[in-house]
Amino acid sequence: MNYQIVVLAFIFSLLSLSLAQCTGALTNSSHQVSVSWMVVGENSVSFTFTAPANSSTYTSLVISDHPIILPLQFNNVDVVYAGDNETTNFVEDRWIVNFMSLYDKQQDIEDTSTLLTDDDLLMVNFTRPIISTDEAQDTNLNACKYLIWAYGGTVESFKYPKFTFQNLPQAFGTFNGQICLQYYGVTPSPSASLMSSSTPTSSPSSQTPSAATNNHPVIFIILSSLSFFLL
Repeated sequence: MNYQIVVLAFIFSLLSLSLAQCTGALTNSSHQVSVSWMVVGENSVSFTFTAPANSSTYTSLVISDHPIILPLQFNNVDVVYAGDNETTNFVEDRWIVNFMSLYDKQQDIEDTSTLLTDDDLLMVNFTRPIISTDEAQDTNLNACKYLIWAYGGTVESFKYPKFTFQNLPQAFGTFNGQICLQYYGVTPSPSASLMSSSTPTSSPSSQTPSAATNNHPVIFIILSSLSFFLL
């Protein structure tokens, strides 16, 4: 009996650790910038990103395979830009290549919202796929990635925002930590992955993953072991 109690305690600790991977949060050293996330579906993760801003500037959150400490390192990275002038707002999915910010026509983000606070902070919410069907302009989150924050770049038009060398952010940095969602990575169905990025489709976050990958392997093993010891 004592042996079973010890094993059950160990299994529950593993289960708690596994479930803890569902959420996370990071802040920069000055605690001015923060990001949090939560897995909200088989292939979806929701982000809340907060950074200094006003009614004429933008913020951005970059997903990268490596930390970024120099401006020239902003290349071949997935980025979400956001701004709010209290009349018009935007949250855009973009891809930086050859130091140019390209608008991603597939826009694999949804449930977007912004809130500009009285103390000059912009809170941005969006949901994106863990694994995207847009292989050319999205970074998958089925492995640990770095998150880079930026803010302070000016916005000339909130209806048609542009991001060039003329309105680079005033500050940027890499969060001290990573987002690791590999246990939640799923493979989109073959029919979805074969679709062209220019073909209108339903949001990837609502697509059904392949049956072979829509179970969390760690939780499945833990629950199987738990049921064995409860018999």
